[in-house]
Amino acid sequence: MADSSQTLPRVKQEPLIIRIDRHIYRFARHWLLAFNLVAFFLASMPIIIPFIASQGYESAAAWLFTTFGLICHQMPERSFTLFGEQMALCHRMSTIYVASFIGGITYACVRDRLPPLSFRMLILFSTPMAIDGFTQLFGLRESVWELRMLTGSIFAIGAMWFALPRLEHGFREIRTVVETRFKRLVREGRSNPLS
Repeated sequence: MADSSQTLPRVKQEPLIIRIDRHIYRFARHWLLAFNLVAFFLASMPIIIPFIASQGYESAAAWLFTTFGLICHQMPERSFTLFGEQMALCHRMSTIYVASFIGGITYACVRDRLPPLSFRMLILFSTPMAIDGFTQLFGLRESVWELRMLTGSIFAIGAMWFALPRLEHGFREIRTVVETRFKRLVREGRSNPLS
């Protein structure tokens, strides 16, 4: 049996492919904006949720709080209280998301000048948090909120420095591939798909 894609005329396949490539290209150009919007959401919601609860919207706040419980233990003794309500993330996770957002904004300013952090250095940036977390987990000591925030910040800075330049490199390659395809279409006499 013949492949059905070979029986369809090329003309009918191309517009869909061009539309898909155009969306991929746009996302590859604006991926950092998308990342920063998600990071802002994750950094701000733990603050917004206690505010919502304090305004009398307990069911909405409880639903959001439970949702954030999927990514954090939410132990009251390891979480801040705002507006008389517990934040949706613990000290460390709150700091990781705030530092990730700040890292994303900072990276937008230096993206062409910052080489990626090596994997070895990422391990080094992660070590303080691992030591703090595991010694607390095994009951060897009790961490304090200042230390949890400091180690979370160091980890987030390392993670952003490691990941964001690599993502930029990958999305730059995607943009180059799509631009090459579109230039070929223009050379063949078709209108520029990016316009």
